[in-house]
Formats: sequence, C-alpha cells, structure tokens
Amino acid sequence: MAIETMTPDEYRKILAEAMSEKDLQADVRKKATAHGWRAFCWWSSQHSPAGWPDLVLVREVNEHQARMVFVELKSEKGKVGPEQEEVHRLLRLTGHAVYVWRPSSLLSGRVEEALA
Repeated sequence: MAIETMTPDEYRKILAEAMSEKDLQADVRKKATAHGWRAFCWWSSQHSPAGWPDLVLVREVNEHQARMVFVELKSEKGKVGPEQEEVHRLLRLTGHAVYVWRPSSLLSGRVEEALA
C-alpha cells in the first residue's frame, strides 16, 4: 500500500479552501491585535454601508502619527463586487492602503507581513 504525501503548498491550498470568512476574520483580528493594531468591524454586513471593507485597522506609528488600513476579507473563491471596488478606489485616493485578504493570504504570510 503506497502512502501519498502532499507538499506544503498543496496542504495550504486545502486549508485555504476550507476556511470560512468568519474564521479568516477571527485569525486576522488576532494577528492584528498581536501587532498593536486596533480593529473595528461592523457587527453585521447588513448594517454596513454598501461596499465598505470588513475591517478598519489603526495603529500608532509614533506620538505624532498613526496608520489606518482597510481590509476586505473574502473566501478563497469570493469575488470583490463593483460597489466594493469603487469604495476601495476612493479609499486609496485618500492615501490609505486597502487590502483584499483571503485564507491563502493568511497562510502564505502576506497578512503577517502587512501587519508587521
């Protein structure tokens, strides 16, 4: 009987496809808090303005400056809608970073890198 093995990338792909947006948000908020960010999210997307990102993160850079970023969370196959794209464009015009993170972003280390 042969035992099949998988690569780390194959394993991450399976994990990413199984992760819900709710679990992704919990993990991102935990990592953000660990890096000194304060997180705000709407308690229900039904009560948020159309297209508004899922998370707003803010962190002090120094005593005279803070950084604020906006985060849209999507399942691995979730799509960013036209209203979301427009809100993201407007937020970027204000000079803020806007990220779209998926489970693969978390598992690859891209989330951690952006929060550091």
